[in-house]
Amino acid sequence: MQWRYFYGSFDDNLFNTTRTVSNGTNVLMICFDSLENIAIFTMQKVNMFPDFTSMIMAFFQNMLGSITQMINIYKNLQNAIEKGDLTPVFLEMGKIFRIIIDFEPIDLSGY
Repeated sequence: MQWRYFYGSFDDNLFNTTRTVSNGTNVLMICFDSLENIAIFTMQKVNMFPDFTSMIMAFFQNMLGSITQMINIYKNLQNAIEKGDLTPVFLEMGKIFRIIIDFEPIDLSGY
């Protein structure tokens, strides 16, 4: 398996200061970029809603609308845990996380 941001062997990286600093800066760059992406995503989501009440209403509507999908994901998660296979466990947990955080505003123009 080729590591994208890991250059050389472990000994080379441990004893070569320049290479160690280089690998460290790559990791810091990735962490900073991830945090920046999370902040931008959160600001865009919050700006989609006019107030906190509409955000909570949309969240609960999303939860109610996704209940059957979440039940199926939960069953898949249980089966993967019983088998001891971690890849489907993390996949199903990611699906649940996405359902929870990714919801659209409710169109209240008809009320």
